[in-house]
Amino acid sequence: MKNDRTHDQAILPPARAPNWRSLWPHASSYLTRSAPCPYLPHRQERKLVVPLAAQDAARQYQNLSAQGFRRSQTLAWIPACEHCSACRALRIVASEFRLKAHWRRLHARNQQLRCGRAAGSTQEQFDLLHMYLGARHAASQMTQLQRRDYDAMMPAPTSLQTDILEYRQAGRLVGVMLRDRLAHGASLVYSFFDPALAAHSLGSWMILHNVLAMQAEQRSYVYLGHWIEGCKSMAYKTRWTPYEILTQDGWQRHG
Repeated sequence: MKNDRTHDQAILPPARAPNWRSLWPHASSYLTRSAPCPYLPHRQERKLVVPLAAQDAARQYQNLSAQGFRRSQTLAWIPACEHCSACRALRIVASEFRLKAHWRRLHARNQQLRCGRAAGSTQEQFDLLHMYLGARHAASQMTQLQRRDYDAMMPAPTSLQTDILEYRQAGRLVGVMLRDRLAHGASLVYSFFDPALAAHSLGSWMILHNVLAMQAEQRSYVYLGHWIEGCKSMAYKTRWTPYEILTQDGWQRHG
């Protein structure tokens, strides 16, 4: 992330993680430079970035995730745009999730899939990612991703507990999910899947698998990142009821 060292609280809207500094008063932080927003036309995005301390990353990110932060490698970040507050953190209330009819159908459609944990990045994963990006995000700069860039996305040696989940159909890799485990749930960092299996709704299936896993472990939440009302690419996030959205007054429940 390109950055300057502008004071982080100078432009941070009050609805953006109002308590994070009180939780980590001595944490270093910086603001990224303004860049075109990937979701809303004619707007600029900026992020508040907090580097995670390797020896205390798990506890630090545990608290920051509850304040709406996301993780990228060893950095936690949150939108800090100067003239926009459209992005809002969203989490599924896994502890109260119920399998409605459409979720039961999705579950039945993917009963043949098997999930396992990988020890690290592989060429097989990278090849699947390129297939996914070419079919779903052909205009994205991520299509230029090299193997070393993909390796850098994988878990760094910190105290964070990060899983690389592989989903296989008859032994063939068809989906990958990068997931951070938290004391109160999980944060889904990134996922990709075989675009040829559109009928299986693998993106939704991987979310469902993680919601049910957290529920079985009696953990409360699954974090889906940020949501923008009216943004089509994010509309799927509000299908996972009940969910909560972070506001200036705290997490507010929907559904």
